[in-house]
Amino acid sequence: MNEETPAVRDANKAFRKEEQRKDGAAAWSEYSKLEKTTQDKTARLRAQRLARDEAAPVASAKPATKPATNPAAKAAAKPRKAATSPRAKRARTASASTIADDGA
Repeated sequence: MNEETPAVRDANKAFRKEEQRKDGAAAWSEYSKLEKTTQDKTARLRAQRLARDEAAPVASAKPATKPATNPAAKAAAKPRKAATSPRAKRARTASASTIADDGA
């Protein structure tokens, strides 16, 4: 039965609030310092990038593409062979004859 008197309870409450205020101030100070460091680093890197980009010659309009490493992408990049099924042959023959008839 550790009952505190109202005066002790108020003193403990004030002490806890003061500790929280000090901890909050320390945390905010650390946060501000880290934020300033990040901003300084970002500014330095931006200046380096702009200087590098200005010094570099202007590249061609079309950037070089990287060769496909994905098997599906490789297959999509290859030209397709003409279909050799009988149905496809009939379709090609029919369209070729239609084009020849239109020219006459």
